[in-house]
Amino acid sequence: MVPFRDSKLTQLFRQPLLSKNSSVAMIVNINPDPHIFDETITVLKFSAVAMEQLMNLVEHYKARAREERQRNHTLEQDLRNEMADQASAMVAQVQQEW
Repeated sequence: MVPFRDSKLTQLFRQPLLSKNSSVAMIVNINPDPHIFDETITVLKFSAVAMEQLMNLVEHYKARAREERQRNHTLEQDLRNEMADQASAMVAQVQQEW
């Protein structure tokens, strides 16, 4: 059995699920025949677990995206501060030379 996060289906839907306007639908095929009631219950339980796993996966990737955005913002601020410090040092050096 392929772990849920490593499945081709998960890979296929990973990126579209992370967009802001994404939606998820699960179609579960069950049969009202009383002779296969156990199978119907199993399918319903599986779909509940699959949907929960899918939602956990979406939350996981959204959290990672938030962390990456925050990290990028921090790096950008650090770079701007470093560039400003270097520019100030260059201006001070030029002023001393005059």
